[in-house]
Amino acid sequence: MTSEPQHPALDDLLDEIGEVGTHLSAISACEGASSNISLHVGWPLDPHRRFPVERSIELPEAVPDLAGHSFIVTGSGCRLRRIRENPPASLAVLSVDEGGMTARLFLAENSGFNRPTVEFNTHLAVHAQHARSTGRDFNAIVHGHPLHLTYLSHLPDFGSAEGISRRLMRWQAETIVFLSDGVGHVPFFPPSTDALRAATVDALADHRVAVWAQHGAIARSDESVSLATDYIDYLETAARYEVLNLALGEPTAGLTAEQVGAIARTFGLTVRLA
Repeated sequence: MTSEPQHPALDDLLDEIGEVGTHLSAISACEGASSNISLHVGWPLDPHRRFPVERSIELPEAVPDLAGHSFIVTGSGCRLRRIRENPPASLAVLSVDEGGMTARLFLAENSGFNRPTVEFNTHLAVHAQHARSTGRDFNAIVHGHPLHLTYLSHLPDFGSAEGISRRLMRWQAETIVFLSDGVGHVPFFPPSTDALRAATVDALADHRVAVWAQHGAIARSDESVSLATDYIDYLETAARYEVLNLALGEPTAGLTAEQVGAIARTFGLTVRLA
């Protein structure tokens, strides 16, 4: 008889969010109180011990199919680099009510905020789309402002999914292996707007990571928040190679098409650059 897989406990999820918040800070991807993280958790969570303050809030959109599910999300104005020292002070848990129009918001007594990140409308929409299309009961989303990648998103050659993918996936094998489906692109929209939400849902339906033009990057993983962070890390490393190459007058074209093909065949991948 096979046993049911064990879901991570709430404390373990909080600790992992703290670890990736520290790492995003270390790679200069979350200046000040910028950037945000959320998890969709489809199994029962009891947040009362760590988050005893409870109130009701309206959700940015109705998600009736996620009734009873939970979200762990960074708070508005919170610094990712400080999550690790006291996760409940920077995070909240939302439990979706029947009907999916409202949720119970659970906060710590020492919470430094009173509402989730302003980008939660986008996070919620991506989580909902992913749950509907895959049936998975977990999804992690990480949004950050990696320095080199954000700079490159201001340049015309990086104004499309194809342009970003072709320019950044030519530098090292790891980027090709872990981001074989390429990189999505979202045109510039002001933060927290419906336009940004809709465009991000479309981009992340086909890609694990997308560049927000002149804003940063957003990644998802239904395995772990660490893996979603890895996707941003791989892409920022590729962006550093690209910036270095531009600074030196573009002396190299990076990996050739034949080399990319050899990497794909070695790992049994289909590489998509758009």
